[in-house]
Amino acid sequence: MLDHVRAVLGQAWNPAVAACFEYWRRKQSLCGQPLPGRQHIDPVEMRAFLPYVVLFDVVRAGVHCRFRHRLAGTEFDRIFGRDVTGMFIEHTGPLEDFDIVYRRFLAVADDKMLVYGVAPSPARDRDFLQYEHLTLPLASDGETVDILFGVRCVLAASWERDACGYRTAPLLAG
Repeated sequence: MLDHVRAVLGQAWNPAVAACFEYWRRKQSLCGQPLPGRQHIDPVEMRAFLPYVVLFDVVRAGVHCRFRHRLAGTEFDRIFGRDVTGMFIEHTGPLEDFDIVYRRFLAVADDKMLVYGVAPSPARDRDFLQYEHLTLPLASDGETVDILFGVRCVLAASWERDACGYRTAPLLAG
């Protein structure tokens, strides 16, 4: 399982992606539960990649979920061109992009998967910009994902335009 995760993340361009995953992995091993929770992460410990960090609240209503921007590092402002803290994902970009983002987030929230990939900026005036993303689950009770944690990193302008997409990898055995 860990080999598969590392193979997916081996494509990462920004070192913040690997740093975020390794940090999450350390917290997972120290918390004594299947998944670490928000209570286990500390911004002071994330200094090296803090500008890239994002948190999304998972708002559950029966079998459905909504995802609200809880915290967005300064790099995220570059991607959106504005502060989106407190907004639900369906209110922050074009609706045609919503389905892709929603499916990515659902894989993390429901299937407890790691999601890594490259995406274009959802902001119309920044569609020239691409970013790489890593999203991981946090669960305050160790089981039920209630926060998505990860990083968003702007890619160089020379990045290959056709490289967009994402991959998932299991984080738990079984």
